[in-house]
Amino acid sequence: MIGSGRAKALKTIKSCVRFAQRGNVLTVSHYAVLMVNGAPISGRLFHFLGEMTLRKLLLLAGVGTAIAFGATAAQAGTETFDNPVTLSPTEAPGTWYTDRFAPSGFATSGGNLVESIAGRDLQADAFYNTQGRAFDLGPTQSMSIDVFVDGAFRGSNQRDAGFWGVADDNTNTISAYPIIELSDLGNDLVFRGWNSNDGTWTTIASADSLVGSWQTLTISLDTSTDTFTYSAGGSSLSLNAGGSTAINSVILQGYNAGANYNISWDNLASPGVPEPAAWTLMILGFGGIGATLRRRAKAAMA
Repeated sequence: MIGSGRAKALKTIKSCVRFAQRGNVLTVSHYAVLMVNGAPISGRLFHFLGEMTLRKLLLLAGVGTAIAFGATAAQAGTETFDNPVTLSPTEAPGTWYTDRFAPSGFATSGGNLVESIAGRDLQADAFYNTQGRAFDLGPTQSMSIDVFVDGAFRGSNQRDAGFWGVADDNTNTISAYPIIELSDLGNDLVFRGWNSNDGTWTTIASADSLVGSWQTLTISLDTSTDTFTYSAGGSSLSLNAGGSTAINSVILQGYNAGANYNISWDNLASPGVPEPAAWTLMILGFGGIGATLRRRAKAAMA
């Protein structure tokens, strides 16, 4: 999954993009260290004098960055839950930590992650009956997971399985909770999406005909339109993202209404940003930019 190195890297890149979107001009000097908001991208990337908009710079860097992102795709890719997960009562890197109240069980089994809700854990304060664990992904624009549509959910008349995100805005303040829930609404299983702006649920698709199958839930963020897109059951729903710039954490939730039941999850996926080792490839891409600009400078002087 995405580590702290990727988180710092993506924050730097996002700062660059925001800098460019505001129409600012970046000046790069001989053997300069590219700095944005005090964060160095890399040293000695450019061997030229001049200035250009950062938007053009990032466009030129596209090939190099694409190579670097591709090189780390396997690292950033999918958690298949083939191995045991690490649990923690409090937030810690690389762990699944308690959110609100710990579910009775949260362990891998048969290549899946099984989350168990126990009626004995029913709480007097309903807030703590939403029971689950969170994992810090690092800033990302999308995440997905597979959930098993269990026929035992039918008739529960409750939220049964929740795929939650925690999103931040550009001040690193929580701005939204993008959520897809598999719920039973009186013998009617549905996938629903949560609107953080007005606190309402909207149906995405019926899940009645999907009982006994695995379904992929996807939450994606488009910052250019300020929208979350929820996909489930072959349908999608777009809602306002409230100024969110990234999804930073995932939470897998159950709901305790006094009954025992299990939720089966698999294949948690979230695209990341390059690990430090991949910066070498990005530097090569930026190095190509420098060579291109040097050739242009020589041509202009000839």
